[in-house]
Amino acid sequence: MPRDNLQFPVEASDRLAIIAGEESLTFNALRSNAARLAARLDQVDLQPGQRVAVLLPNSATAVTAFLTVAQSGYCYLPLNIALTRAELEEVFKRCEVGAVISSEEFRSRLPAGANVITTENIADSEAADDMPESLDKRRPFLCLSTSGSTGNPRFVERTAEAVHANAIRVARALDVGPDDRFLSVVPFWHANGFSNCLLMPLAAGAGIVPMDRFLPRPFLQQIQQARISVVVGSPFIFRTLERVLGPETD
Repeated sequence: MPRDNLQFPVEASDRLAIIAGEESLTFNALRSNAARLAARLDQVDLQPGQRVAVLLPNSATAVTAFLTVAQSGYCYLPLNIALTRAELEEVFKRCEVGAVISSEEFRSRLPAGANVITTENIADSEAADDMPESLDKRRPFLCLSTSGSTGNPRFVERTAEAVHANAIRVARALDVGPDDRFLSVVPFWHANGFSNCLLMPLAAGAGIVPMDRFLPRPFLQQIQQARISVVVGSPFIFRTLERVLGPETD
């Protein structure tokens, strides 16, 4: 393989990649859905490395959308689903967004004239041809927003090489592998959520159990029912769980 390329991080296998409520997808099914969504994206005239936004809550569809953008050669720009229409218009303008993958639920908030790729009924679409199995390590791969706590949020772009290397490094440091399952509640548009709830488990071949919001009791139930081995969260999440469980709980 050319040294300027990286092996694409999502393997082909029949092991479970996503467990989301009643919906479970193997890695093969995930790749197939991404190819179908890519066929819809192919209808938009985009340049390699151009930014494609994703406006979706944590879900199997959101994982599929990320895979579609990454594997199609564009720059993945996940967006906070709480953004208003005015805020989204500003982001689209600043980031020169070429297209957005979203659902009908959010269409009314999307800027007028945006190239909208809907995620409904993905299984009914034809799959795109010749989906690449490797990435150009030098191309723009990810664009994330900072918190904006000191002013307007900035958008930071990273290459495929930098993002991939970080995911592999963290997975190895934590000894994460295909037998693990991640409870992914941190939003994918957040740096922690993208790196540790989405990309790292995919790169390690681990399963993802996405949650679109943090509710303590359902969160704890998922840990037991889905046999979760890795929980990624914020201090707020762990403090809340400590209050719910009590100090004497193991």
